[in-house]
Amino acid sequence: MLSLALPPALVMGVLMPVSRQIDDCIGPRWPATVGLVIAAVGNYLLHTINLDTFREHIMLLLMLQYAGLGIGMMPIFSSGLAVIPLRTCSYGCARPGRTGLRVTIRQRPPCGPAQPCAVDGHDRRRQWQGRPA
Repeated sequence: MLSLALPPALVMGVLMPVSRQIDDCIGPRWPATVGLVIAAVGNYLLHTINLDTFREHIMLLLMLQYAGLGIGMMPIFSSGLAVIPLRTCSYGCARPGRTGLRVTIRQRPPCGPAQPCAVDGHDRRRQWQGRPA
């Protein structure tokens, strides 16, 4: 049986890089506005669910909501990170004190969510080296 949250997450994951490319072409205002309106409509339609609602219907409503979030939130986040002053650069990172991480996210926005995990995994390996099992 398919998870209820997997298809909406896949929709969001596919639309975020597409939204970033649109953001690069026309700016962040329109993709953010359209995406948040789609998310609001999807969120509003979720009020129709009850105990008799089919699983597929709920999944479609969640996919609509996550599509809006995927389109709308990437331009908002990338524009927010782009205006952080250099002196407060470490506060815009996923982990405080990691200014290189913020620069990496700025250079490759569609790959941004995967890179903090990779950096975090590398740090954990380095912390655990030389320790007995």
